[in-house]
Amino acid sequence: MRRDQPPRPVAVGDVVAVYSEALGAWTASQVTGIDAAAKYAAVLELDWSGPEPAAVADLGDVQALRLTHHSWGGTLSHCNHAWVLPRSFTVIGSCPRW
Repeated sequence: MRRDQPPRPVAVGDVVAVYSEALGAWTASQVTGIDAAAKYAAVLELDWSGPEPAAVADLGDVQALRLTHHSWGGTLSHCNHAWVLPRSFTVIGSCPRW
């Protein structure tokens, strides 16, 4: 395994789906960057939840999630996560960044 790549391949543009217990539905996010030195992936949450998607097309006309509660003021929900993709996360395709 190369040290500059995560153990489960993930690339910029990949859209990932995961089931949210809190919502009782599937959610989606997109990898927007990878920092091989820090072993982090920049992730943008998408404003979508619903039944398990098989492909990016199943998300429809989705947008980036903007945080509007409290004092967030419409900030994008974008953060860094360890680049190891948990087994419960499924890459459903790739698309241009939102």
